Amino acid sequence: MSYKVPDSITAKVQQIAVSENKKKKYSDLYNKLDQVNNKFSTNVNNENLPDSITLDRIDFKKPSNEEIKLNSENLLADYKNSGIKNIEDNYKLKYDELNSNKSEAINQTENTKNNLKQYYENAKTNAEYEASKRGLNRSSIIVNQLDAFSNAEINDYKELDQKLGDQINAINFEINALSSQKQNALNSFNISYAVKLQEKIDELNTKLSKTEQEVIKYNNDIALKEAEYNKEISELKQKFENDSFDSSLDLAELYGKYGSGVIEKVKQDQLLLVAKQYLLSLPSSEQQELLNDQEFKNKLGSSYNKLISELNR
Repeated sequence: MSYKVPDSITAKVQQIAVSENKKKKYSDLYNKLDQVNNKFSTNVNNENLPDSITLDRIDFKKPSNEEIKLNSENLLADYKNSGIKNIEDNYKLKYDELNSNKSEAINQTENTKNNLKQYYENAKTNAEYEASKRGLNRSSIIVNQLDAFSNAEINDYKELDQKLGDQINAINFEINALSSQKQNALNSFNISYAVKLQEKIDELNTKLSKTEQEVIKYNNDIALKEAEYNKEISELKQKFENDSFDSSLDLAELYGKYGSGVIEKVKQDQLLLVAKQYLLSLPSSEQQELLNDQEFKNKLGSSYNKLISELNR
């Protein structure tokens, strides 16, 4: 009596046989991949760090001399405006006071003239009245007396006009002198302002130069740190490639120094290098078979996707 093996069992046996054949066929490759995985036996999280780092620099451009001067002028604008305003206000106050004195002198003179005119008119009226009482209306005595009043009035007017003219001239002299004093004050202030402006420019230049040196030092330190880090990463990869460490303590020290992400990146690069070299050594007809092999995918882990990406370029 014959016994037929079920198709499902046959298929399973064939699958196991194929799997075993693949293991034998790719044993050299799998051994190398295992060696890499075993070398990095500590559990890590892939932080996907780059092979090298680029740290941020500080961008600093020192302003031009014209920009520094303009900035200094802006900082001193209140000082300049208030200084000029004070001079202008003081001049106007004194100018208004002198003009007020001039008007007052003119008004006082006019009032004095009016009082004199009234005085002499009363004196003439009284003289004529006394002469009339004595019947001397047309006598030479009264005529000479009236003429004397008129001459005295004229002389008093002249004296008042002379005094007024002297007062006005004195006031005008002070006004002219005040204009000159104002200009001198402005010139003196401009000199003081120019000194302050130069001091402010020098102060800003000193601060900016200090900041510029600090930025240069910072950027140089950053460049040095980059170079040191990238050099260490390169040496680390070389160390793993040469298999120059032989204990878990070495690996633990490297994890502590560089972090899990960097070590995982080196591991992936080595897995990728072994797989790619082996894959490219196969005929094109066998390459897809290896790429479809689940064990191959498992041993490569996350490096598998990177391998596919590089092959598709």
